[in-house]
Amino acid sequence: MNALTQRRMTAQIEWISVGQLSPPDWDTFPILKASIVFADVARHELFSASGTATARISPHEAARPELCEVEALLPQPLGDYVRSGTQFLVVRGPLCIGVGEITEPGGPTGA
Repeated sequence: MNALTQRRMTAQIEWISVGQLSPPDWDTFPILKASIVFADVARHELFSASGTATARISPHEAARPELCEVEALLPQPLGDYVRSGTQFLVVRGPLCIGVGEITEPGGPTGA
């Protein structure tokens, strides 16, 4: 079994409203917990962090409000897929609540 590595990356997310779900209110909920499903467009493959851990999504910084910080535990081989331009879905339960793209792949946090 592969060891899990915590990764921190920066992403731009387009939020989707579904029913009572809407874009997060960062003042009320400063951290959103959701699963993420990454897409490797070049290889036509999907991989999910949902089997390993819940992703934590929070605002990046006030100077760039369009960006979010994403933290997730990933097996090392899957972490190698994450680079600028990698696309992903943000899912909460059975619903897709956002579509994102990694802007800065960051790396392992050592946490």
